[in-house]
Parts: sequence; structure tokens; C-alpha cells
Amino acid sequence: MRAHNLASRRKGTRGFASAIAALLATCTMGVGLLCSDDRPPDVRDLMPVRIAIPDNENAFTYYQQAGSQKLFDPYDSKMPETRWYDMADGILPWDDALANELLEKNAAVLDDFRKALACESAQAPPLDLRFTALSGLSTLRVAARLMAVRAHKLAVDGKHKEALDEVSALVKAGKQIEGSGLGMAGLIVGAAFKKIAANALLHLPGIGNEDAFRHGEVVGILDAAVLDRESHERAIKTEFEFMDRALLELPKVRSWPLYGGVDIPVTGYSVKVNESRRKLAEGYRVCIANLSREYADRVQPDLPDVSAFRQPSIIDIEMIGDDPFRQMSLADNTRALLRRNLVGQLLYADFVRAVYRVQEYDCEFRADMAGMKTLVALRYHKQKTGALPRSLDALVPEFLERVPSDPYNGQPLRYLPEKRIIYSVGPDMLDDGGDKSKDKCFETDF
Repeated sequence: MRAHNLASRRKGTRGFASAIAALLATCTMGVGLLCSDDRPPDVRDLMPVRIAIPDNENAFTYYQQAGSQKLFDPYDSKMPETRWYDMADGILPWDDALANELLEKNAAVLDDFRKALACESAQAPPLDLRFTALSGLSTLRVAARLMAVRAHKLAVDGKHKEALDEVSALVKAGKQIEGSGLGMAGLIVGAAFKKIAANALLHLPGIGNEDAFRHGEVVGILDAAVLDRESHERAIKTEFEFMDRALLELPKVRSWPLYGGVDIPVTGYSVKVNESRRKLAEGYRVCIANLSREYADRVQPDLPDVSAFRQPSIIDIEMIGDDPFRQMSLADNTRALLRRNLVGQLLYADFVRAVYRVQEYDCEFRADMAGMKTLVALRYHKQKTGALPRSLDALVPEFLERVPSDPYNGQPLRYLPEKRIIYSVGPDMLDDGGDKSKDKCFETDF
């Protein structure tokens, strides 16, 4: 009897041990499944192609040199109402002595621009030098305004061809930076260059006079300013390469900040590197495909809603009044800890959304160019006839091949001669009758 009881106890102990072992195995398997990740995605189609260019033949080398220099600014940017570069936009009266001083004391920067423009190619540095490449971009924008001032001075001096050449060179500089592989920052700075050039062109003394500036050459400069798809696609791929590398490095980070100073641990559950890379790639491919679509036909990337956990940016705080000190509730904290791949979702959602919005920026720029092209045509028409036309159709075919299209909806730009404005419907694609608070308007006050 005693032997039987001992055998029974041993059997029970073995059964209990087996049950514990099975439970542990199940838990281990469950944890393994929770922390499992996808296979590494194939993202070779999203990797930008870089070409090897000697430094002395690389335009970007000289733009970096220009950006690293200290510019002479007579006002040291402390008095916005006296910004010297407003002279080239017709906002301030022209001051020939000041223009001469600016061009003379910033000659080294302008010389770097000349060297850059003499190069056939521009290649930004590789990713490990990305932040070095980004430094000095604000200086470059100011330097671009020096070229606008020089173009205006040339026109003042009656050197009309040289003035147009200077504006055209500024457009080329913008396109070099756009296509350099610097990413979205390159697109934004390049567009800024081209917009500075277009504004300078519109305010050149004598613009509208065919004897001073041939209309076809002026329109050709504005047409050349439009962003080409190849540069846009390369910028998107550069951004993808940067983010893809960041995701691969993410497991080395201990925690990630959420709202209210709360940090979530970076674990195999909170970060699925390959799953996030795959979703990032899918989103960026949608953005690239959108480059061939009209604005209204764009496809919205499939993104998770992570707004409850995202740390607000400076833009959020300034533009929508988001509270950076908002405390997450216990329920929010619990949901954050339980949400699978939250850190990965935060990253790819924010960056795909940012790239998607760049197309809106491009559309705004194309609307600017279409509006300015139409303003130029109106100016030449008025110079010839003494009055503005009642319809933009009167500009065709002498001053325009066709009425420029509104990039937001594909329709011709609107024109209200009684209000003296041309307008685009803007991102909401609704015609608000030239309401300056809703539509994108261009005034014809000349």
C-alpha cells in the first residue's frame, strides 16, 4: 500500500512537472510569436543610385563651400523691415550703392556659385555625412538672393541679356540642388531658389517690354523651373534610404518618447524592424506612383492612427496648438505598452505622411509658376495694347500657347479682371471665387 502511494505521488509529481514544462513551453512559444518579425523585405527598387564625381567637378562641393561662409549683411537680419533682398522683389526702393556693396563684399560666395554652375553634375554626400550636407542650407537661400540682386542691378544698368542669364543661372542652381540626392531638404531649398528667381524675373526693370526682354525667353525660364519627376523620385528614395537605415539601427535604442514625457521600452514586441521596413517601403512606393497622377487622383498611403501616442512636433505646437505637456492617462499608457510594433508604426507613419505631403508642396510651386507665367503674359499684353484683357483667352497664341492649367484640378487658371486677380483653387480644390483666404491668388497690379 505504501509503495502504491509513493508511486502515485511520484506519478503526480511527474504530471505536475510535465504540466509546468508544457505551460513554460507554451509561454515561450507565445512570447516568441509576439516578438516574431517578418522576413527582411526586398527594397532594392527604392535605393537611390549614386555616381562617383570628383570634388572639383561636383556642384554640391561648391554649394557646401558657399553655405559655410559668413555672409555680409548690412542689417545683420535684425530689422526685417529693412531686408536688403526685398529690393529685388520691388518691396523696397532700389538702392544702387547698397547693391554694389553687397555684391562686392559677398564676392567669394557668388564665386562659389559660379563654380557650381560650371559643373555638369551635383551629388550630395552619402548618408553618414547627411547632417553635414544639410548644414549651411539657410545661408544658401540668402546667397541665392544675392544673385537676384545682381540680376536686378544688371537690368538697372541696361544689361538685359545678362540679367536674364543671371535669373536663368539661379533656376539652374535650384535644379542642381533638387537633383543632388539630398532628399526632401534638397527639394525645398531648390524650390526656394527657383521661386526667388521667378520673383526677381517678375520685378526686373523693363519686364513686359519686348525690346528689353523677349517674351519667349522669359517664359522659357519659368517653364524650366518646374520640378522634374526624376529629381522628385530620387529625393523620395534618398529619404527612404535614410529611414530604412534608421529602422535597422532602432533595436540599439533603449526607449522611445511618447506624449507627456512617457517612454516606451524598445523591445522585440514594440518594434518589428522588418515589418516596419516593409510598410515604409509600401508607403514610399505609393508616393512615387503618385508622381504620375493628377493631384485629385493621388492615392493615400495606408497608415496606422498613432496620433494618441505621437510626440508633437514644433509645427504641431505652433500651427494647431497641440499641448506638448499633455499627460497620457493610465489607459493610454496601457494601450501603448500593449500595442504591437508601436514604435515602428510611429516612425513609418510620420515619415510616409511627410513624403506624401511633399506633393502638395510641389503642386503649390507649380501653381506659383503657372500664375507668374500668366502675370508675365498679361504684362506684355498691357505693354502692347495699353490695357489688360477681359479674358485669358486673349493671350493665346501671341503670349501663351494655352492658358496655364491649375495643377490642383487640371482646369485653366481663373481670371477676374474686375478684381484684378488670377487664382488657383488651391489644395481643397474648391472654387471660392478668388477669396484670398481660401484660393491661391496672384494680383495684376501693374
